[in-house]
Amino acid sequence: MIKWFSKERKQERKQFFAELRWFLGYSRRHPWVIVWYTLLGLLGTTMGLGTGVLGKNIIDMVTGQQTGSPFLLGGIYIGIQLLRIGLNAITGYISETIQVRVGQEIRGEIFDRIIHARWQDISKYHSGDLLARASRDTGTLAGSMIGWLPSLIINLFQFFGAFFVIFYYDPTLALLALGTAPAILLASGVTTRRMRQHSKQMHTLGSEMMSFHSEVFSNLQMIKSFGVVDAYSKKLRQVQNKQKDATLQYAKFSLLTGSVLSIVGLVVSCLCFLWSAYRLWKGYITYGEMTLFLQLAGTLSGAFGALVSMVGSTIRLTTSVGRVMEVTNLPMEEYDPPETLQKMLNQGICPQVRVEGIAFGYEPESPVITHGNMAVDPGQIVALVGPSGGGKTTMLRLLLGLLEPEEGAVRLNFGEDSFLSGPDTRRVFSYVPQVNTLFSGTIRENLTIMNPQATDEELWQALHTACAEEFVRPLGLDATVGERGSGLSQGQIQRLSIARALLSQAPILLLDEATSALDLETERKLLANLVDGRSGRACIVTTHRLSVLKNAHGAYLIRDHRMQKLSQTEIDTFLAENL
Repeated sequence: MIKWFSKERKQERKQFFAELRWFLGYSRRHPWVIVWYTLLGLLGTTMGLGTGVLGKNIIDMVTGQQTGSPFLLGGIYIGIQLLRIGLNAITGYISETIQVRVGQEIRGEIFDRIIHARWQDISKYHSGDLLARASRDTGTLAGSMIGWLPSLIINLFQFFGAFFVIFYYDPTLALLALGTAPAILLASGVTTRRMRQHSKQMHTLGSEMMSFHSEVFSNLQMIKSFGVVDAYSKKLRQVQNKQKDATLQYAKFSLLTGSVLSIVGLVVSCLCFLWSAYRLWKGYITYGEMTLFLQLAGTLSGAFGALVSMVGSTIRLTTSVGRVMEVTNLPMEEYDPPETLQKMLNQGICPQVRVEGIAFGYEPESPVITHGNMAVDPGQIVALVGPSGGGKTTMLRLLLGLLEPEEGAVRLNFGEDSFLSGPDTRRVFSYVPQVNTLFSGTIRENLTIMNPQATDEELWQALHTACAEEFVRPLGLDATVGERGSGLSQGQIQRLSIARALLSQAPILLLDEATSALDLETERKLLANLVDGRSGRACIVTTHRLSVLKNAHGAYLIRDHRMQKLSQTEIDTFLAENL
């Protein structure tokens, strides 16, 4: 215990108390629930102590060492016990209701904090790790939110209540009953650090396991196609073995300290029994008092043990709190006032896209783009070309406000000095990423994600524009699509994704290699449909397919950390060199 307060562990103490303060601060949002739980617990504890004293008086009346009617006290005793049973049943249901409500509220709030964090920061975490934090760690937090503080208060009340009752009758026995305290305190001091290390290790391994399962099940088709199923089975066993080794190692330590405490507890219990028997033999106490002493000695020892065991539960709790704090304390995305944003969108026009002096790198001293300038006007198709890893997708992320430039800015100009930048730009863009983004369900359900109020006429119009109508007509809008678009070709998936993007009615489309699976004729027709002159829609396309350049109004080459606008002559030269 002394080591806990050493200078070497100052940072560990600081972190522990910061996590505990965060938890208690969150708990204060439900004060009446905590008070209700505490009062119920105190009432139950008081009734328990009261039945102990009643039992002592009944025994003394039956043995003739106290006058009175044992039947009356017996009736009261039974009544209190029945009341406790009824109270536990009623409060159990109410407690479960409150736990569910508060738990859902906490999970929802933390989930919102995570998904509203800046993508640039939250993307550094594996999706499986985020899932573990948002589910298991948040579950631990929610389960303790309204129970931890009441448990602490109730255990303290039970401890001091039992101690003072015993002390009233026999001070020596009260001190004997506390005989396990030094051993428990010493053991807790030894185990605290090991417990915290183990808790962190198990949470990390749990996140690793969840991340592993998430990746495997998301890419099961690829794993089977590559013929590496056995390799992943072997990898699972490796992760399981790490969990097993960590668990068994700590279990040995816990069993050793637990055995020592059990022996100490047995010795103390025997001493309490022998002392009570000696006092009874000498006539200093009655049979009822001895029964009360033995009962309360166990209660006292149990309450003290419960208080010390809360150290372990608190460590596990604060470990989860620390993991939740880490992601919920990430910077949040900042938006303009809703009325300002809506005023611009209500103009119903396609804004000009202006990228001015952009510089960005994912890591210090590793720039992706150092000089980025681009202009896209309404009704234009603009292509971003360049080698793989050159920064094309990064530029789209900068346009969407997912990344913040180190220098320069992205502006969507609506005219008269009104513009959008940062995360607000997403209201103007409709994005079709490289990866497959279809979900299991019907074609209709996939399309209406972007616009739940879309009519059938609007759905078919979007499908027509995306060159998807010809294969959807025979299937129907209510045809079922498997997970990740199972049952459809990559070209069909891409066209459905583009149709879905069109339904958002955003004035600018961002297509990230979104036509790579289409044949040249379908691609040409699709791009022509997207900017047919009537919609005023603009389209920014990243591509490796040189055919796109033939349909584009302009092109930018991203290479060697620079972004260069290509003239028509340079486009022709680029096409000639790369065809």
